[in-house]
Amino acid sequence: MKALAISFLAFTSISSFAQSNVEVYSFLQVGEKIEQLNEFTASSFYSEDTKYCYTGDVNLVCSKVKDAEGIQMGRYHVEGAHDFFTVTSCTVENNAVSAVLRLQDDYGTDESVVAQVGKCE
Repeated sequence: MKALAISFLAFTSISSFAQSNVEVYSFLQVGEKIEQLNEFTASSFYSEDTKYCYTGDVNLVCSKVKDAEGIQMGRYHVEGAHDFFTVTSCTVENNAVSAVLRLQDDYGTDESVVAQVGKCE
């Protein structure tokens, strides 16, 4: 049991270290104002107004997007957020990421969008 706990702890530490080699940012435009969010997020309320970019290892972006799915699901179920997303697919090609997301909310929205995540300039 102790060895299992140590193995889990080591895996979690390695996973966290690998994750720290990439950051994904969301940029939400409302009118003339652009707001930078220091995380990947997707919303049915702003799906057409959100752009994304990453820094670090492109091969870790999909795992960051998948982690963000869990965070938003927690906000929906625990904190009372009104929307969430699920990652249908995520692919890396030529230093860019294409994530197909299913956006849903309390008001009946259920749509698929493609989030293009390029390298931050």
